[in-house]
Amino acid sequence: MASNTSQTSQDAACNSLLEWASEQGLLEEAAAAELFKVWIALCRSGIRLDLVQLAVSKKYLDPVRAPSLEAELLRRGLKRIGNYILLERIGAGSSGVVYRARRSGTEEPVALKVLNRKHSLDAVTRLRFQREAAVILGWSHPHIVRGIETGEVDGSFFLVMEFVDGPSAWEHFLKNGPLPEADALAIGIQIAMALDHAHRQGIVHRDVKPSNILLDPAGGAKLADFGLAKALEQGADTLTREG
Repeated sequence: MASNTSQTSQDAACNSLLEWASEQGLLEEAAAAELFKVWIALCRSGIRLDLVQLAVSKKYLDPVRAPSLEAELLRRGLKRIGNYILLERIGAGSSGVVYRARRSGTEEPVALKVLNRKHSLDAVTRLRFQREAAVILGWSHPHIVRGIETGEVDGSFFLVMEFVDGPSAWEHFLKNGPLPEADALAIGIQIAMALDHAHRQGIVHRDVKPSNILLDPAGGAKLADFGLAKALEQGADTLTREG
């Protein structure tokens, strides 16, 4: 009974979202109704798909309008990955998307990186993703983004990390220009400490750049993205040369 009630609630939420999309002109009314039927049928058969991706793949939604529906989906807290409710999109790369999220039943924010389904099938990209998870899940360092857990849902791999409420050093530079010398030195020292810790664990980061340095409100710096990290004892490694 509880399961049926939950499903009914999800159906109503989905229908409400699609009605909103129709009112906003993102979807034709007939397309919204048909999309709802397709989504319901897939859910009943045990197939869980991203609603926005489904709308685009079935050509109900113009890809140009997809970000608007995605933003509303997140605003309503209707999008989930496993036990995590996605709150907003905070970053994206060629292989995946990073969201601010929270674990169901808690209010503490986390950063959740999701590997695109297409890239989940690519052995090299998947290895990079798994490598990053394997490295940071075992570490606790004040200047390295902490890993919390990793998992897979409906063919999508995800990595949950601590949420750093601040911009990357690159975003800060674009908005404010060069850092004052004292601040730049302080950040450099903190990142050097992070790299020293990684080196002591037998790991070389190999992708240190301003966009991978996150700045917290207190002025601290944290090193992120160990997707290209390499163990010192490994031999030839061609990952960085793919493509």
